[in-house]
Amino acid sequence: DAGAPFSVTSQVTSGISYVGGSTQTITWARGTTESAPFNVANVDILITYDNGLTWTALLSGTPNDGTQSVTMPNPATTQNNCKIMVRSAVTASQKSFFFDVNNVAFQITHVLNENSFEIVDLQLYPNPNNGSFNIKYIPLTDNVKINVFDISGRQIFEKAYLPNGDFNEVINLQNASKGVYLVYILDGDKQIVKKIVVE
Repeated sequence: DAGAPFSVTSQVTSGISYVGGSTQTITWARGTTESAPFNVANVDILITYDNGLTWTALLSGTPNDGTQSVTMPNPATTQNNCKIMVRSAVTASQKSFFFDVNNVAFQITHVLNENSFEIVDLQLYPNPNNGSFNIKYIPLTDNVKINVFDISGRQIFEKAYLPNGDFNEVINLQNASKGVYLVYILDGDKQIVKKIVVE
């Protein structure tokens, strides 16, 4: 790596697709960053779903040794514009002073929990709606959780319920923009995902 520029060397070919939750290897050329004047011992690894507009940390402060296994996130929907950034680690006293991003966007596909299930007589209405809708069904357990994600994978609603008998609740998505949303119904260790449209 000596004399070479700092650069991400993995995820450089087109057509890469990873399954959400899978373990993948990130590699980078360190150049001379571990030596003076940089003396960078650690790096941060980040991911973007939107081709670099926003970034989320995958690992912080991992050794600057040129390779690291990471667990890919499992976004609420399949994402096609993912990229990886490796940067000098940010600490309380040090801002990042160099970084690189892999050149080619890759895909991460959403995977349903292996405990996904179908609900008999599930009613989710109205659909389309204005951001307020009902969920009605006979729960399997007394531990139900409703999560709602927008199409980019951002969570906009989360609430736990302790139903006694039928589950019959009104879900209000505050200030939800028009678009498609994914409603996750988690019942004990089971889950189901339904799509709604806000108009």
